[in-house]
Amino acid sequence: MSRRSYLLLFISGLVLHLAISLFQVTPGYMDAEYYFAGGRQIADGAGFFENFLWNYLDDPAGIPHPSFTYWMPLPSMLAALGMFLAREENFLAGRFFFLLLAAGVPLITARLAFSLTHKISHAWLAGLLALFGGFYSLYLSNTESFSPVMVLGGVFLLVASDENWRTGWRKNFVLSLLAGLMHLSRADGILWLFAVVGLIFLEYLGGRKKQIISWRDMIIQEFLVLGTYFGVMGAWFLRNIRLYGLIFSPASSKAMWLTDYNDTFFYPASQLTFSRWLTVGWSQHLLDRLDAFWSNLKTVLAVQGEIFLLPLILIGLWHLRKRRSVQVGVLMWFVIFFVMTVLFPYAGARGGLQHSGAAIQPLLWAAAPLGLEKIIYWFGSRRGWDVRQAMRIFSAGAVTLSAGLTVLLIQNNVIGNEPGNPAWSQGYRRYQVVGQYFEDMQVPSSSIFMVNNPPGFTIATGRLAIVVPVGGVDTVLSVAARYNAAYLILEENTTPEMAKYYNSSLEYPGLSPMYYSEDGFRIYRFNDTP
Repeated sequence: MSRRSYLLLFISGLVLHLAISLFQVTPGYMDAEYYFAGGRQIADGAGFFENFLWNYLDDPAGIPHPSFTYWMPLPSMLAALGMFLAREENFLAGRFFFLLLAAGVPLITARLAFSLTHKISHAWLAGLLALFGGFYSLYLSNTESFSPVMVLGGVFLLVASDENWRTGWRKNFVLSLLAGLMHLSRADGILWLFAVVGLIFLEYLGGRKKQIISWRDMIIQEFLVLGTYFGVMGAWFLRNIRLYGLIFSPASSKAMWLTDYNDTFFYPASQLTFSRWLTVGWSQHLLDRLDAFWSNLKTVLAVQGEIFLLPLILIGLWHLRKRRSVQVGVLMWFVIFFVMTVLFPYAGARGGLQHSGAAIQPLLWAAAPLGLEKIIYWFGSRRGWDVRQAMRIFSAGAVTLSAGLTVLLIQNNVIGNEPGNPAWSQGYRRYQVVGQYFEDMQVPSSSIFMVNNPPGFTIATGRLAIVVPVGGVDTVLSVAARYNAAYLILEENTTPEMAKYYNSSLEYPGLSPMYYSEDGFRIYRFNDTP
């Protein structure tokens, strides 16, 4: 493909995501709100701290709390860089680099497709499928890990497709740099470091007979990879050591022993242990993982495969199975699926696979055109089709279906049915309304609120917040006492144990009902609030 073609794909991606951003005037959900809040803190000079607690996994001392003890910091760093360049701390400035990354996805996908089949028609089709990315189009330009991971993963597979041993040193340096950045984007990004290590070993096995690479070269290259990776991640590891005495936050290890998703908000987190995990029973653990397996399969079908593309993707990958980049990509696809099904089933089923799988997505789009071509050749040879004309027709149909799915998802999930009130921002605006209620009451700005979504509440109101813990009202009171919370705000999707306090205005020692808003908030006051 020509540079003009790649530029056209980039501009098309930028225009599309700018159009989507007109209706996404707020981050829209907790993950993106978390990264946006973190970016604003960095841009404001407050450093890697946050004015809320959204879990208790690392036994936080209070607010402000060190940020990114569960998620990784790169998305917030990108958001902060956009704000710094714009000299504004608003959402549009924060998503500047995410818009550029989202626009780059079709370009990278087209380049990857061309490197696999050397057909311009395949590259164009893959680029257009990536342009109208279905479910991913809702998130790529948001202050989230989707676009960094997708771009880094696509570039990783592009570099891995270079099978010229003479450029091995440079290639492995770039791959390890990308692996470090992927880990800085997501905790499971460390899996890509193992991919680089494995690639070098495969190169050694493949080149040993030809005496292209010796075992000494292999060892040296492995050390180069580790050195480059720690060059990216080293500062973050040192920060964790300073805070916790460990290279990884304690929140990471606690996440291994969850027994359901709500355990993410368990208090005290010291009770999340292997012994407690065992008491649930192996049959329940197996059922949970089967549920995660089924949920993740649906993610592969609907999100990554867009339903109609999945057969084309699988056929294309099969015919490209001897290509190194495809081998790496498919292996990592299975590894990510395993990790998000067996090791972290609750996070995986709640969006973890969709996030982590974004790194593989450019390869899936890149393989689909070859799969379509193989199907057309198979039917065409039996039905006497004009294969070239059929390819053009079915390619246009695939792009039309992908574009239609994208528009439908944007309409339902971003725009909604209320003119002037995009569905995407309704949660943010509801928090603004309840925040105004406390402003009218002249509640001090230092007051701490216990809410369902602390990052969203904080960016909407500017107030300090902690998350409603899993457990009964006694647990809620215990957490409120420890962190000096003044008010409890319950929503419809509160914890199961607190549902009755949402459905009815109930008295309890230490807790007094105050107000039930038209937006569906039930507000309580902790009795020791001054």
